[in-house]
Amino acid sequence: MNDYNRPIKETYHYKSHVYYPEVDCDDERYLYYHHLIKPNGDKILIDFTNHYMTIQDLHKYIDLGYPQRQSAAPLSPEEIAIMWNEYIMGEIYY
Repeated sequence: MNDYNRPIKETYHYKSHVYYPEVDCDDERYLYYHHLIKPNGDKILIDFTNHYMTIQDLHKYIDLGYPQRQSAAPLSPEEIAIMWNEYIMGEIYY
């Protein structure tokens, strides 16, 4: 696994943003909450699947301008990849 695809397990900085995961565990599973502090100081909870984010997921999420969920479920790595491909092909709608 290259570094770009590794899970982010601690505070991470990218383009003046600060990301930090919060992990909640119960007897059966781990739930990840994804917090982001924007350059202007606004704090948001990223609506991302309750699993870890990779560096690649986070970079794309920020570069796409903080996209919202596309269905009833939170954003997934696959949805971010699809949005990213549309973005680089010039079909920007976020």
